[in-house]
Amino acid sequence: MPDIIGITGGIGSGKSLTAAQFKKLGVPVLDADAIVGELYEKSAALKEGLAAEFGEGALNGDGTVNRGYIAGRVFSDSQSLERLNALVHPLVKAELLRRSKAYDAVVWDVPLLFECGLEAFTAAVVVVLADRDRRILRVMGRSGLTKREIEDRMNAQLPDFCRMQRADYVCINNGSEAELEGEVKRIYDDFCKGRGL
Repeated sequence: MPDIIGITGGIGSGKSLTAAQFKKLGVPVLDADAIVGELYEKSAALKEGLAAEFGEGALNGDGTVNRGYIAGRVFSDSQSLERLNALVHPLVKAELLRRSKAYDAVVWDVPLLFECGLEAFTAAVVVVLADRDRRILRVMGRSGLTKREIEDRMNAQLPDFCRMQRADYVCINNGSEAELEGEVKRIYDDFCKGRGL
């Protein structure tokens, strides 16, 4: 197995931007959300499971996954979210592990790293933190979600203090991109250079 750096944090905290900074430093990145998107598009077994679990509204007329419908179901109902995760998480885990074999070191950008138990495969976990109001504004600016919808997603995720207790590194992302770059460089120098990566 390669040296895996797991990046996680709440919605709008800046996980993907943090991962992009690692990529600029030469560490390849695997994005769990992108893998989920691929699975939604290509996995017939997953589509069948979603339709069986959430009804015919889970799929659009052309057979694609109706992500808006599913999100509306799961982020206001913890049991529905658990059922969705039970379908999706094992497939994402298998893909992350399969793709990681190609690298000596790799970053996993995984919002639900702890919830999926994926920290067990990592050599280090980076938790990205940002103020709640700042996160809401970021997500509203990029997604078209309402404040209520964003808060529903936040409330469905692990609280920041729980993530911090399990982190090897904490990356604060309340400032500029240059400040975040400095945070990532500090972590990179400590972890990657220390291992000769």
